[in-house]
Amino acid sequence: MSVVTSKPLRLPGLIEQGKAQQRQEAVIAASLATVARGRSGVVDQGESNMVVTMQKPTRANDRAHDGAILGAQGVFSPVTPLDLVEPLLPNNGVKATQQVILINGIMTDVALQQADMQGLANTGASVVGIHNATQGMARDLLECVQNKLNRGDTPAIDTLARVIAQALQNDQPVRLVGHSQGALIVARSLQVVSKALEDEGLPQADVQKLLGRITVETYGGASSSYVDGPVYKHYINKADVVPMLTGLGLDAFNPFGHVGQDAQLKSFVEARLPRNVPMKEGFEWGAARAVDQSVHGPRDIYFKHRK
Repeated sequence: MSVVTSKPLRLPGLIEQGKAQQRQEAVIAASLATVARGRSGVVDQGESNMVVTMQKPTRANDRAHDGAILGAQGVFSPVTPLDLVEPLLPNNGVKATQQVILINGIMTDVALQQADMQGLANTGASVVGIHNATQGMARDLLECVQNKLNRGDTPAIDTLARVIAQALQNDQPVRLVGHSQGALIVARSLQVVSKALEDEGLPQADVQKLLGRITVETYGGASSSYVDGPVYKHYINKADVVPMLTGLGLDAFNPFGHVGQDAQLKSFVEARLPRNVPMKEGFEWGAARAVDQSVHGPRDIYFKHRK
């Protein structure tokens, strides 16, 4: 690594201690120290040996891909530079005019996230993903609660914080799309980066200016609080209990929530009967897909409203 910082970045309560965390912390610390001090440098050069494809994903081994980067050619290590990952492009004749990073919600394996990435691409974007692995309904919901409390082991937060830090260092814009728990992961990652920049000595106004390079879209988001700085657009289906009960749907009545300065809220109402629910794949999976098809799914409900 070509950037050295004398002040290590700490991420208390973010994920359990271990080699993966220490590696990610070092990358984030180096990148953010460079941003704060106005220097130039290259992140991830020392991690080039980590640019490898991972094992073939299945629902059974989905946890092994937690925090991994997804592209058109498969699944890659969390420390793979994004410019080495081929994105998914529209396959419906629409021209891609944006580059976006999609972070998925609960009960979503690699195959389903890649299908959602294609759906997002078909709105006019080139898309890579950061995978938020599923461990079943109960554990996924527990992880959401931990995310809201800024606790727990969520590798996707670790990966996304590094990606954001690297983009800021390289003076590159970044567009994030978070669906459901993915919005929680986006919100938490931005908190991590914002606090790290403040810890490096940047005034809050400068931190917010730096974060202004980031554009965030949330769809059915489960987070009710976002740091100031990024450009936000929140999509809320009023028939969807996820944003209405845990996100920004009732923001006017939540004294602890914060939509993000100058955020746009796009509300609509849509509910329909589910169809072709895969109940033979298990009750939890079938129930999650039924909710997606009726009020909550990114492809079934939300992405059609994207503008």
